[in-house]
Amino acid sequence: MTSRAQDGIPTRQAILGAAERCMAECGFAGARLADITAAVGVTTGALYRYFPGKGALFAELVDLFEQDAVESLGRSEGLAEAMRRWLSAAKSHAGTVRALFELARPGTGEIDRFARLRAKVVEAFGAHLPVPDEERLVLSRVLVDLLLHCALAISAGWSADRAAQLAANLARLVGNGLYADETSVPPRSEIDIATRPHDIRPGSRPFIQWKPAEGKEGPRSTRGQKTWESVRRAALRAFEDHGLAGTTALDISRIAGVSSGTVYRYFLDKEDIFRSLQATAEADIVRETHLPLVRGRLAIRATLLAYFEVYRRHIALFRVWQELLQRRAEAAEPWIGMRANFVDALTKAIRFGQQVGIADAGCDASAVGEIYSLCDESVVYTRLILGWDADLSDERVATCVERLFIGGFSRPA
Repeated sequence: MTSRAQDGIPTRQAILGAAERCMAECGFAGARLADITAAVGVTTGALYRYFPGKGALFAELVDLFEQDAVESLGRSEGLAEAMRRWLSAAKSHAGTVRALFELARPGTGEIDRFARLRAKVVEAFGAHLPVPDEERLVLSRVLVDLLLHCALAISAGWSADRAAQLAANLARLVGNGLYADETSVPPRSEIDIATRPHDIRPGSRPFIQWKPAEGKEGPRSTRGQKTWESVRRAALRAFEDHGLAGTTALDISRIAGVSSGTVYRYFLDKEDIFRSLQATAEADIVRETHLPLVRGRLAIRATLLAYFEVYRRHIALFRVWQELLQRRAEAAEPWIGMRANFVDALTKAIRFGQQVGIADAGCDASAVGEIYSLCDESVVYTRLILGWDADLSDERVATCVERLFIGGFSRPA
């Protein structure tokens, strides 16, 4: 194959561009060097003259993303433009964003690279926030992470591309919030309707359904139940240590202290165990993080704190799940269903508030519903999956998010 560098095309930049596109489409693991070189028209040997491997390619892509984002934010005039520019940079580097979320795990070089990128973007973005210094850091982190998750959701196909609409509504929330304050109330009859127990839940039906596979059995006795649970706990520990791909049935049986035959009595394979764990986690999310309306408003602080608790309880599972979301389409399907249902429920609650006069009628209810969902996803991911922001308490983060929706930041706290 003839290198296109002979035709005057800067091969290094072409390789980086092809890698970005491949990672945007397939994630880091799915982006093969053969596909990258084929897209550029060079041999694999030619690629190795510029980059020792895919990891080095990724490292340079992160540096380019950081440079692009910080320079773009430096040219922004005002908060709304800063939001648009940060979101645009993240979308333009969609492959890098997907790879960051796929690879960043505690103790890895990738998470350190991600942390440096985020710190520089938070600083550049925070310069555009019209808030006191003591509020700037936490709000800048919340907004930067939210918009980055928005770019990820668009790139991964979890949601439609409404970037401009979301940025405009988010800027409006920062200024004035969704609800003006906590004192105005709708008519009593409307409050009664809104606070009925059934009103809003993130999932009205399970998106992850599991039952014993054909030829397998569920626990039939108290002793069997204990063994079944010990296998699931062992699998969770193995997944946390090795990831789903790196775990074997032998790993699980050793940790559980049972034979491999016992594992296979209950489960078809390790993926089957993982699905059973997902189903349990989803049931907990639905049961414990419902969205009550308090005096007609979403109970934002209480709901977010409940999310922190349920995710902490299933943290090992969610770490593996987040990794798989970038690698396997089938792993993303229940996630897409859950978040779509959640956004729909939020949208209905926001429209209710607009109808009774306590929510900003100028906001787009569906856009704000998605912003709320992205906010919860991003702060939970940042604090629990990545293990960042230990300098901020759950309560302080929840207070910041609550203020984003109630009152905004244009007035003193």
